[in-house]
Amino acid sequence: MMNIWVKGYVNDTILIKLGSKNSIPILKLIGNINERWNTDYYGEGERKLIFEPYKATEGKLEIDFGL
Repeated sequence: MMNIWVKGYVNDTILIKLGSKNSIPILKLIGNINERWNTDYYGEGERKLIFEPYKATEGKLEIDFGL
């Protein structure tokens, strides 16, 4: 199982992507955030999580990413 937890607050939109900066976002979040995203993972190799502030200029987040 691959799990991503995002908690906190931002003043505008953030994006969470997997793989590369050009990937389609798996999460598009704004405001008060308490979000969990998960999917199956069968050990297919390395996974990268990309956090993109997008339009957000301030806030405080905690991001946990686990396989």
